[in-house]
Amino acid sequence: MTILQLKNINKLSEASDFHTALTVALREICEGTDWDYGEAWIPYKDSKILELSPAWCLSTSKNSGSVLALKQFRYCSEAFILSPGVGLPGRVYSSQQSEWLSDASAQSETYFLRNQIAKAFGIKAGFGVPILINCFLT
Repeated sequence: MTILQLKNINKLSEASDFHTALTVALREICEGTDWDYGEAWIPYKDSKILELSPAWCLSTSKNSGSVLALKQFRYCSEAFILSPGVGLPGRVYSSQQSEWLSDASAQSETYFLRNQIAKAFGIKAGFGVPILINCFLT
């Protein structure tokens, strides 16, 4: 097991809002794992739907074609709203367990809702990780 250490943890505490802090965290995670793209799905206030957060990360160290494909994947994903248990983010949210897909584009549309988008833009692997936050009020 590898423990990911955030290099810029101070930037999290300096963030002006939740989505800015989430962007910092996603960037750190993507850089620490050498992933090209990261996104976050957030439960809406009533927790009956998940929305794609404005926070996301894109590695610009790849060739321009790969960067453009990932931007297009992101743009198409913005139209999705998921229910808990549905799609990779919905399953991870409901189970509170990580899930790995070695080839998201090869999955059925009922299993990975964005499989056609993944195919169109050459997206393969998918990895969902629940981020659980406990807040203690005093």
